[in-house]
Amino acid sequence: MEGNNNYGLYNYNIDHYYSQASQENAQYASQPEAGQTSGVSASASMANERVKVQFLAGLERYAQGVPLNECSTTLEFGCLVTNSGRLTREGHALYRSNLSRDEQQRVDLALHSRRINQFTSSARVEEGFLASLENYVRGVSAMDCSRDIPINRYITDDGHLQPGPGESLYNSLSSDDRERVDQALTVRREVIGNRSAYVQRREVGGNHSPYFPRSR
Repeated sequence: MEGNNNYGLYNYNIDHYYSQASQENAQYASQPEAGQTSGVSASASMANERVKVQFLAGLERYAQGVPLNECSTTLEFGCLVTNSGRLTREGHALYRSNLSRDEQQRVDLALHSRRINQFTSSARVEEGFLASLENYVRGVSAMDCSRDIPINRYITDDGHLQPGPGESLYNSLSSDDRERVDQALTVRREVIGNRSAYVQRREVGGNHSPYFPRSR
């Protein structure tokens, strides 16, 4: 994972990022992602010193792009922040009521770094996926088409998109890149079809007795 490089953003001009990230967080704080809930009891229980300490301790891993369930061994990070780098309602309550300005700044930068990490990861997957198509159309196993990207997560060996991840990746591509994928899948199906036909011919041929012309 390349998250450690992304976390180097913390060493950049902190005033610049604080200003930008604070504006972003103010915009999104009132627009939590779907599925998030709030309540006086939940916010009150979250907004305490122990939760704050655990949350701040997990920020570095969060900024690096680590999965939410691995950011802390004692705190459910998904209650406070989303995978895409936003505060939940409970996270916003903690941010607003229990954090100092310096601590808010740390959170702002972590959220900003997380969003950059997510964008970079997506771009890297798309680039690796498209680069693997040349191997794919030549009939290389989907698992072996790329050393960096698990291509078999997105396309099958018999020339189809994988339901879910493959369809989502395909829909994120430009129209030109989608056309490249369509062509690669079509060629792959033809390659697989030709191989199957060849094997069948060999099997059929192997089941017949050899022909010897009758001598006159």
